[in-house]
Amino acid sequence: MDEAVQRLVDRAQIEEVLNRYCRGVDRCDEAELAGVYHPDGTDDHGTFSGKGSDFATWACEGGRRFWEASNHTVHNVIVEWVGDGVANVESYVLAFNQRVDDIERHDGGSGRVEVFAGRYIDRFERRDGGWLIAHRQAIRDVVTVVDAELWAERIPTGGRMPDDALYRPTTDAPRV
Repeated sequence: MDEAVQRLVDRAQIEEVLNRYCRGVDRCDEAELAGVYHPDGTDDHGTFSGKGSDFATWACEGGRRFWEASNHTVHNVIVEWVGDGVANVESYVLAFNQRVDDIERHDGGSGRVEVFAGRYIDRFERRDGGWLIAHRQAIRDVVTVVDAELWAERIPTGGRMPDDALYRPTTDAPRV
């Protein structure tokens, strides 16, 4: 395959891993989250440092205990090819976290939302034909807490695995 085309394929695979990370952490889907790391892959999130699979357990347990909901997105992905099978990747992350103890659950009440803006500095490695995270360093750039009105209460609420709509069969839309 032409090298430029191969780089596009590799980049698409890396971005898919980044997106699956967001899904795993937001849905508290431990298997999905652990699956973005190589078996010996590591993660340093400041409050956690260790194997990626252990991070998945830690993040999902904490997510269920402390967050009513969370929403992570990655963007501004920069891939620097180090060689065949290794890439340094910087991606910006924006996360909104609704803490369990900060939400009022009556008549469209309001709550507080933690907004995190930062970056993931990752070393991706291609092994056995697939790209996964070999090491992740989370970087905090901005964190703030904002008051939020719950104006969208009529929109179905996201949930954790297996209760989220993602895991329920539906005739209305195809499952991704």
